[in-house]
Amino acid sequence: MRNSRSNRSAFLAMTLGLALFFMPPAWSAREWESFNRAGLKALDGDNFDEAEKLYKAALKIAEQPGNVSKPYLADTLVKLGFISLYRQDFAKAESFYKKALALREKQLGPKSTKVAEVLEYVGYLANWVHKTDSAPFYARAEQIWKGAIAADQKKYGPTSLPVAADLRGLASYYTSHGRAVDAEPLNRKALAIKEKLLGASDPSLVEDLQGLAQSLLGQTRHFGKDHYAEAEALYKRVLAIEEKKYGPSHVKVYYVLRDLGKIYQETGNYKDALNIYERILANDEKTCGAASAEVAEDLDGIGTIYEVNGEGKKADSYFLRADAIRQKLPRSENEDYMVKGRAWEFEQQRKWAMAVAYSKRALIIQKRVSGAESQDVYSTVSQLNSFLQKLGRFSEAEPFALALLALDKKAAVPNRYHVETDLKNLAYICWRQYRFAEAESYYLKALALSKSLSDKNDVQLTGELNSLALLYRDLDRFAEAELLLKRSLELDEKAMQPSHNPAEDVGIAQTLSVLGSVYRAEKKYKDAESAYIRAIALHKACYGIEHPDTAHDLNGLAIVYLDQGRYSEAKTLFEQARKQTVITDYLPYKEVVGDLNGLASFYEYEGNIKEAEKLYKRAIDVASLEITPNHKATVAVLTKYAALLKQSNRLQAADELTKKAKHIQAFYSAYSAVPRLKKVNDLPEEPDFTVVHPLLNIRACHDLGAVELDPAVYKKLIAFTISGKSDKITSRSWNLDDQWNNYFGKAESEAAERLGKLANGMTKARLTDLLGPPSLKMDRIDCWKSATASADNWLYKIGGSKILLCLSFVDDRCSNFKVCSRSESYDFDDWRAKKLCASAIGKTVAQIVAENGKPDSYTDKDGKAKLADATSSDLRLSYSISRSSIVELTIKQGICVKAEEGLIAH
Repeated sequence: MRNSRSNRSAFLAMTLGLALFFMPPAWSAREWESFNRAGLKALDGDNFDEAEKLYKAALKIAEQPGNVSKPYLADTLVKLGFISLYRQDFAKAESFYKKALALREKQLGPKSTKVAEVLEYVGYLANWVHKTDSAPFYARAEQIWKGAIAADQKKYGPTSLPVAADLRGLASYYTSHGRAVDAEPLNRKALAIKEKLLGASDPSLVEDLQGLAQSLLGQTRHFGKDHYAEAEALYKRVLAIEEKKYGPSHVKVYYVLRDLGKIYQETGNYKDALNIYERILANDEKTCGAASAEVAEDLDGIGTIYEVNGEGKKADSYFLRADAIRQKLPRSENEDYMVKGRAWEFEQQRKWAMAVAYSKRALIIQKRVSGAESQDVYSTVSQLNSFLQKLGRFSEAEPFALALLALDKKAAVPNRYHVETDLKNLAYICWRQYRFAEAESYYLKALALSKSLSDKNDVQLTGELNSLALLYRDLDRFAEAELLLKRSLELDEKAMQPSHNPAEDVGIAQTLSVLGSVYRAEKKYKDAESAYIRAIALHKACYGIEHPDTAHDLNGLAIVYLDQGRYSEAKTLFEQARKQTVITDYLPYKEVVGDLNGLASFYEYEGNIKEAEKLYKRAIDVASLEITPNHKATVAVLTKYAALLKQSNRLQAADELTKKAKHIQAFYSAYSAVPRLKKVNDLPEEPDFTVVHPLLNIRACHDLGAVELDPAVYKKLIAFTISGKSDKITSRSWNLDDQWNNYFGKAESEAAERLGKLANGMTKARLTDLLGPPSLKMDRIDCWKSATASADNWLYKIGGSKILLCLSFVDDRCSNFKVCSRSESYDFDDWRAKKLCASAIGKTVAQIVAENGKPDSYTDKDGKAKLADATSSDLRLSYSISRSSIVELTIKQGICVKAEEGLIAH
């Protein structure tokens, strides 16, 4: 009996042992949970190595027999997939996610929201890694979220916590797919439900507050809406909750601070941004170490803010600290990853200045890590060239464009198509700086290279032909433009196959549109009409009647009819085109300005003055959007609108527009008056950027950083002009005077700023000893918004760029200074000319000279030079107001009887 019981006990013990072996005990679930929680904590602290170890330990438990049928394994696989995705190990991430997806579908059903979460990751990998269609994954995820909302509303009620979670899930999906407008109402509804049920400061609201803020910022950054204030308020609420829950030094608090700092950066609130980033820097120095990669990143961020804010010295101090840290860190190709990432973020938001600043930092790191000719460096140089052009900073973009050309030429296997693109890029940069001869040279080189790469009848030549034709049209070289466009049209039409795609006609339509404008300028109205009619038909077939490009052609044909007096035909076309006259990527600002000007002219002819004026104003507004709005279309609209204002006796407004038109015309004429090239090689292969400023000792377009100047240099700068010195500065004789501001303007502006600070507090006598007499002495200057109340101002012109520095005095001592921008200098010239014309009438030559300084010339009525001390005879006095305008005073019997402003002939 005893033996029988003993045998039964042994059997039961064995059976229990086997059961315990095959069925996980309670402690295995608790241990998995402890590893999972520890892994989450490590992820919260950005400790991915520690998190991976913990999740791998959890994975061993989850893979035990009996656990596979529970959520443990799928949840752990999702976390490991996230870590692999962060490290860009896409193959491993995909393996984890696909296993997790299969498990969740089997365990929870195909309509579970946890399945939707994994579908998004699988879709991301399909799109970005395999370049395959991700739409089925994303569409299925969206339908799951929508189904969950409907089901939970029915089950729990429309204002329940499960419904709030579903709303947040769908909103998060929309935000991650760029659908911020769709996400916003869902986020608002989810937040309202949770606030009502849990209160306004419950810790679980953090995700909802951040979700709403992200959907608002998405609309702000990508759709032009301004939701910064509300997003800032939401993040401040998150900050208060996180600080209360974790304390002021927790990593989650610093995540929120970084988000707030981004908002302050984007809104130009640099003071608050700096306060936040200094706080983050101090914390990272304490927690990560003063020589860590995190601290280097923080220093770069702070330095970038100072640089964009114009505080170069402070920026350099932070950059130098960051570089010193990075040079001691292990070399890594990814050490510039965060800097590049920030540049990319600002690029997406079209915050070009910040994108430039971060790209410059990335470039420094890449050159050190990968070498000056690496692919990373090439990519960043290309980005900088593009960003600077977006900002209209073409002189700064040019060295990067030249660097691209040099890199492409030095490649082991030079890609001649890349070189051709580089040449066209440089041509465009020169064109936008009104360096037309250089632009022509680069376009001709690109065309010659294109011909060598392809058959002379290749359709690929049309791009180069059209680009050069547009330049010639801009320079009124219509016959040359016509020949190029006709050749381009011939190549395109010859390349068309009988079964061609109608979309291919777009290139022909655009060529015909430009050709129509050239024919009109040449007064070949029959040819212009034919070209525009064909362009309209093709654009209609490709895009439809309401497309802006079709409208542009309708406007062009209407203007042709208007020029011929065919008013009824013009009216029909203008009215068809009016609603579609907008700016597109293919229809630049000046084309839109021309269209609006033509339509306004027609309404003016009809006597509809109110409508004409509205369109003239709209055309001027469009012109102002252009980075360098010094084109003939702007001159035309300003001139026409001024004439309209004169007819309605609004003389002052008309006068202002006429002056603007004169300035632009003179500016444009000065730059376009350059010799035409006869051969491609009339210019050097690349411009000589080794030119050095003879006084500042700064290389052109390079190293424009802070330079400490000896006070004696300022006197030389004030006396220094470019004229007559070009042969001493460079061997290049072509158009150097026009390029000086592009090469050295920034350096001379910095010198003017330092001079203003140096002069502040000095007496007039001390300043005269230091600098010599001023270029001008003026009483109160009213043309600037920031005009000083002082009635005593001295003006100096600094360097070859003739930077205008205004020193204001109170009681014989300099009390303030102003370095004028180019537009402020133009405003001053306008105001000074008007003031001189108004004040000179009725005064003697001596009085005029005492108030305005000596004239630039004294001539008699026949234009012969007279002595400078002539005071009583009949004279003409000339004052050069700017490089493009003068004021001429007519003196009769020693008294000024006439004053008029004119343009200097170039």
